[in-house]
Amino acid sequence: MSHEFRTPLNSIIGFSDLLAEQGEGPLGEAYADYVSHVSEGANHLLALVNEILDLSRIEAGRIDLRPEEFAAADAISDVRSVIAPLAEAKSIELRSEALPALFVYGDRTRFKQILYNLLSNAVKFTPPAGRVQVSAEPDYGQIRFCVTDTGIGIPSEQQTAIFEEFTQVAPATSGVKEGAGLGLTITKRIVELHGGRIWVESTLGGGRPFLFHDARRLGPASMVQYRGRRVRRRKIWEQC
Repeated sequence: MSHEFRTPLNSIIGFSDLLAEQGEGPLGEAYADYVSHVSEGANHLLALVNEILDLSRIEAGRIDLRPEEFAAADAISDVRSVIAPLAEAKSIELRSEALPALFVYGDRTRFKQILYNLLSNAVKFTPPAGRVQVSAEPDYGQIRFCVTDTGIGIPSEQQTAIFEEFTQVAPATSGVKEGAGLGLTITKRIVELHGGRIWVESTLGGGRPFLFHDARRLGPASMVQYRGRRVRRRKIWEQC
């Protein structure tokens, strides 16, 4: 099914990109604008299809986690490099901070997917010239990841609903082009696959704080190194 969805969309995107290059001659301003809209719409639809298929695989139990040990700073750096152009387009200051000696344990790809979802949301809902920051630090034998932004926040009565499928929070979406409302749903499912939970603590005008707690226990031998100390491999994520 994924092949039948993605192949025609990729064809539309590919041919519209070729037309946009105007290699066979100028299109004219109006037609160039039409091609731009076609490409933008097709890319948007492809992203929605990918989210729906990803959620379907998670709910069907067809995603296997491959846990490994890796540096938190490396994962943050990888995601930050992808998010940076989105932040630059809105003149948003993007900061990151993680000690190089801090290691985490989990599925690296899914770990970065959670980071990407939270950071891209933070950039999307932060006004131009705002600030988004991600950091990682040890916290009483755990690891705390914090993503902060200067967005308008989420009203308390909608802080549970935002994790439901196809749900969007009206006050936070003004002037923002929305997806299908699946990003946080997928993030929540991935967190739960790691044995954790995610929730939000926010007020209007106070940014968008999300907290993620990975409660997986790996036994007394499951440790990570931090500045010469041994720390249990148990993670806390927080977007605050």
